[in-house]
Amino acid sequence: MLLLLNRIILVVFISLFSFSTSSEEVKSEFIKTKWSFEGIFGTFDRASLQRGYQVYQEVCSGCHSVQHLSYRNLSEKGGPEFSTEEAKAIAAQFEVEDGPNSDGEMFMRPGRLSDKFVKPYPNVEASTAANDGAYPPDMSVLTKARAGGADYIYSLLLGYEDAPTGFELDDGVYYNKYMPGNKIKMSPPLSDGLVEFKAIIYLIILFTLVYMSKQKVWSQFTSKKEPEEETFDKVERTVTEYEGEDPKTFK
Repeated sequence: MLLLLNRIILVVFISLFSFSTSSEEVKSEFIKTKWSFEGIFGTFDRASLQRGYQVYQEVCSGCHSVQHLSYRNLSEKGGPEFSTEEAKAIAAQFEVEDGPNSDGEMFMRPGRLSDKFVKPYPNVEASTAANDGAYPPDMSVLTKARAGGADYIYSLLLGYEDAPTGFELDDGVYYNKYMPGNKIKMSPPLSDGLVEFKAIIYLIILFTLVYMSKQKVWSQFTSKKEPEEETFDKVERTVTEYEGEDPKTFK
């Protein structure tokens, strides 16, 4: 009985201590914005989506992946709608590991429309190690993964400010009133001159569309399972057909 009482006292103490330390966190309501894509009649602007891709590539891609996005999505109707040739040129700028070849070795080749976006790091561990223990989240589903969606991302990018008196920050950590815990390792993109204010809007619009598009694509496969290709040659043939005149051949 005494042992049980001691455990109860310990649990209460830990709960009170946890509350007192977390009470230093300042929680703020997200900035509410009227987005063009909201509601059943919402729309996405082609020029804004293309600018959003440019901002991602120039500013975000060094740390953040978009692993659920393929280069072919850049030319699809309803998206950024780059021409097929433009999308091919974008993909070809990146080196993708492929194989094995006839000698059983992996090799590097220029990217194709069917390839997923090249990730900045090979795995989560490498990403975390390169960013002082902080993992830059994948951006392809960020609007879904965070409560508040687009408003959360918008608020976070504008939420950098000086820390309140007594709030301790380690070196390389910044105060952000919208970040859970109010601590973030990503440097302020606006104050550093990396991103123009309008570019934030373009970036959010792009990744909101990415999430909505992937939802639609995934829903088409929930009731059926595509047979896997048996050999590398079959995969190569399918990809080649897709990048030719008839995209319907790609699965």
